[in-house]
Amino acid sequence: MAEVILSALVQVLLEKSTSRILRQYGKMWGSTVYKQLKKLESTLSTIQAVLQDAEEKQVKNEALKKWLADLKDAAYDAEDILDEFNYEVLRQGAEIRDRMKRKVWDFFSFRNPIIFRITMINKIKKMVKRLDKIAAERSKFHLTEIGPVDRRYLITERPETHSFVNESNIIGREEDKKKIVESLISRTGRSDVSVLPILGIGGLGKTSLAQLVYNEITVAEHFQQRIWVCVSEDFDIKNIVKTIIESATQGKYEVSDMDSLQRKLREVLSGKRFLLVLDDVWNPWEELKELLTTGAKGSCVILTTRSTTVVSSIIGTLDAYELKPLSDDECWSLFERNAFSEGGAEKSANLVHIGKAIADKCGGLPLAAKMLGRLMRTKMEVREWRSVMESEIWKLNDDKILSSLRLSYNHLPCHVKQCFAYCAIFPKDYEIDKEMLIQLWMANGFIPSDPEQDMELKGHEIFKELLSRSFFQDLIIHRFPTMITRKTYRMHDLIHDLAQSIMGNECHILDKPQSISNTAVRHLSIIMDDPQLSTTEKVHTFKTLRTLLWTSDRSEIDLSHINWAETKLRVLGLSGVWIHDFPISTLHLKHLRYLGLSETAITTLPEATSSLLNLQTLNLSGTGITALPEAASSLLNLQTLNLSYCKRLRLLPSGITKMSSLKHLYLHHCGSLLSMPSGIEQLRCLRTLTAYPVGNEIGSGRIKELKDLRIGGLLDLYGLENVRSVAEAEAANTGSKQDLHNLILRWSNGRPSNELTEGNAEKVLEALQPPQGLKSLRISCYPGKRLPTWLVGQSMLLLNLVEITLQNCPRCEHVPQLGHLPHLARLNIEILSSVKHIGGDDFYGKAGGGDQHDVVFPSLRTFVLRLMDDLEEWSGVEGRPSFPKLEDLTISFCPKLTTILGTRSSMRRWENFNSLQRLTIGNCGSLISLPVEMIRCLSSLRYLEISNCKNFIGCSSSSGGVAVLELQHLTTLETLFIDRCPKWGNFPHDSLHHLTAPKILTLAACEGATALPEFPDSLLDLRINHCHNISSLPEGLGRLTALESLAIYDLPKLSSLPQRMEGLTDATKSVAAVEFVIAMVKDEKHSISEFAAGADTSKQICFVIAVDVVGK
Repeated sequence: MAEVILSALVQVLLEKSTSRILRQYGKMWGSTVYKQLKKLESTLSTIQAVLQDAEEKQVKNEALKKWLADLKDAAYDAEDILDEFNYEVLRQGAEIRDRMKRKVWDFFSFRNPIIFRITMINKIKKMVKRLDKIAAERSKFHLTEIGPVDRRYLITERPETHSFVNESNIIGREEDKKKIVESLISRTGRSDVSVLPILGIGGLGKTSLAQLVYNEITVAEHFQQRIWVCVSEDFDIKNIVKTIIESATQGKYEVSDMDSLQRKLREVLSGKRFLLVLDDVWNPWEELKELLTTGAKGSCVILTTRSTTVVSSIIGTLDAYELKPLSDDECWSLFERNAFSEGGAEKSANLVHIGKAIADKCGGLPLAAKMLGRLMRTKMEVREWRSVMESEIWKLNDDKILSSLRLSYNHLPCHVKQCFAYCAIFPKDYEIDKEMLIQLWMANGFIPSDPEQDMELKGHEIFKELLSRSFFQDLIIHRFPTMITRKTYRMHDLIHDLAQSIMGNECHILDKPQSISNTAVRHLSIIMDDPQLSTTEKVHTFKTLRTLLWTSDRSEIDLSHINWAETKLRVLGLSGVWIHDFPISTLHLKHLRYLGLSETAITTLPEATSSLLNLQTLNLSGTGITALPEAASSLLNLQTLNLSYCKRLRLLPSGITKMSSLKHLYLHHCGSLLSMPSGIEQLRCLRTLTAYPVGNEIGSGRIKELKDLRIGGLLDLYGLENVRSVAEAEAANTGSKQDLHNLILRWSNGRPSNELTEGNAEKVLEALQPPQGLKSLRISCYPGKRLPTWLVGQSMLLLNLVEITLQNCPRCEHVPQLGHLPHLARLNIEILSSVKHIGGDDFYGKAGGGDQHDVVFPSLRTFVLRLMDDLEEWSGVEGRPSFPKLEDLTISFCPKLTTILGTRSSMRRWENFNSLQRLTIGNCGSLISLPVEMIRCLSSLRYLEISNCKNFIGCSSSSGGVAVLELQHLTTLETLFIDRCPKWGNFPHDSLHHLTAPKILTLAACEGATALPEFPDSLLDLRINHCHNISSLPEGLGRLTALESLAIYDLPKLSSLPQRMEGLTDATKSVAAVEFVIAMVKDEKHSISEFAAGADTSKQICFVIAVDVVGK
């Protein structure tokens, strides 16, 4: 039998039974109800007094565990009754407000107060009698009354500095990583896909080691494509192939039939040397391996697995890398780092002695050492450390990893235990959305109420506590174009096993068609694309069900036959289930607190949605809904309303201002929503409002209504041309919103209709000053000429900015002074069509205090200049280091630009550009050259692209001359792309041989090129086309045995091929897909035919040979 967690539930019951509103209505409905509620409180208090002792002793006492299980069933039923009571209170309140009093026919209905009172009295009496009977049985277990509060069960307050340990700080695996990396790199010449299994027991660090290898820089440089797939116990080849495709293409792939998936997989991997990591494989995988043969030679697959059966089933694999436990010293070091980090226990001889004894019990398992270390970090006293060292749990289980996990779990506060165990509702390796999880906790009543703290904030504290103790790991940050970030986390599979063992039959995951015999299940996940009808029909028979999370891959499912009326659901998640109509039967779910309908096909909500009076979260994001019904305004308990990405949404209910509990209103990417209802300032609890469209219709909301709202996160203010006055903009009080981190200010059109519009826009923008803590700012479609004073000049107001985007401000003639911003990492300047010059003090700022060594743009990593029609010059900064961290520079569609950071520049100006890794210049027709000093300093450059620059030649020297680009200085260059630069000349003869590992070279439509240099042996991809003056290819072309793709065409003056061209034949025989194109070659039919005939066409090598004998 699974462990029974009950303390949190009993605490919630006590809070509900003693709530002011229930007591008040209890008195109104007569002394019997009130007395029963008081009796319930007394019984629950008696039970709560012994619960802590009972929960600790149940591990060794099955009878006690059975008693706790019976008590938990009764407690759940009691909560349902109290919630039903509370629902009726809410319903009557709604009736009074809406003046919808019912008359004679209502007397006989369940909703009639007299009938309801009689029914409720009987239910409460039975409930109290049942609980009294169970409570009386406690005496036979001789339980100690500890009481509801104990110091060991409180979260220890401590500084936040190191509460999240860096997962990359892995001890004792450097040599393992080195050996695996060397093994992978050495497979370059192998034609088959190499498979390297990493074998070891759970908790040994197989995934962490694979991550170290995956992110090693030499691995990233060696493989053209890296893909990571979490497999876990359900080896579904269709899902795995789909995940590989989506990872490789960085996009969604909706096709699900296996034949199409196979073709797409071959397409995306064709000719590429790839590294695929399959993490946590439990089943033989030969079928998948056969689909991976299209990759280039040297491709590798890493498997992490606990199963020797998996390893032995792989034909032709490398020897398995069997991961060993950490040494005693390494295990102690990891434990020590987590236990005694800043804010943790104070290091002393006594604690070190005990700590080493605890670390020895970890058996060299990193997960155990880390979790126990973080547990001990919360213990400050020697007796607490000794208690852990001498715990009975070590004697109950020979499995050291499970014992250590169980110890960490046992020392969680009771409500945190329940929140953790609930995570068994998610499948293994699931990306858990932090915000959603907290909403689910709240909906299930797992978070205790606290009059001094908001419940949602308490939920964040609980999550933080679990994260700090390693119950969650692998933070993944998803960034979206509108500055929204979404954080997801995973659980280690052993941690997930622990959660499942605790929940037992209460929680069930249905991932394949099967019957569910356990009708007592309380939390159910259905994860199937095509669930059988028998499965869906049976769902409503689970009377105890509290959570139903149903996910599918846009498979159409009919839910109309499900009758939810008898269930006690608190959570119903149907996100991604392809339903077209709102499930009407859900309107009977009086206990429902969370309703997730995102990414479904629904387009309307029924008016009767207002009956869901307990609803706290409603997620309609990504649906085709066009309007919310006015009746939705009656959802007075609603705290989160997510309408983001509802692109057809045009109207919000005017009564939305009645939603007095609303905290989070997500409206970003609702492009059809052009105004807000008036009175939004009445939502005093509102903390998130991601978008606010300023309308021009009579009765629409005005921007001044934001004045007293304490909103944070993202705010997208658009339709700013409809702000009527500066006073109205000032009244919005944006500068006081200190929790606001991302601000977008948008007009509908960057061109003013008249001078009055232009002047008003400038004053409005000036009035919308952001708060000092702002991290990201975007100004878009601004019709004014001058930018605000809070942005221009050496302003000290926005020193925390990390990202700035100035977009479509066509009348602005100057860019603001930004070089002094200490944290600015991303700068995008686009469509500032009137700007002619960037640089000087106006852009970089003056040196502070006469110090000539002030760093300009000290943190900038990405800089984009784009669609700047009048920009002629970007000048450098003299006498001060600049751009020391710049990694990515893009300059495109600047047709008048002639100078980048000065044609004649000193070496010192460029010496800080050694961090630049990617340089892209495109569609700059007036640009002739780059400073030679710049090229010589780009010691980290990996990618260089110059395209459609019709006058570009190469480098400008300090003497004023212009010569071909000095590529020999770009020793780290991997990709060179020169396209449509007709004045580009020839490469110096040996310039490419100075590059350490170039991989991709493209020269296209460069009329000025007449010859090509010898190419380095490391080239993987070579493309030469539309270069009409090249008459020969280098003789060494045939020696490029690493070449995987070769395209040579439209070279009309090419009269011969290198004599040793056939040398490529041996190389291409082992490549799964090579493109070789030669067109318009004079009198070389024989040699081309020989070359084609020598290739192994069984490997799908594609030769397209079009020979045009010139002059005939």
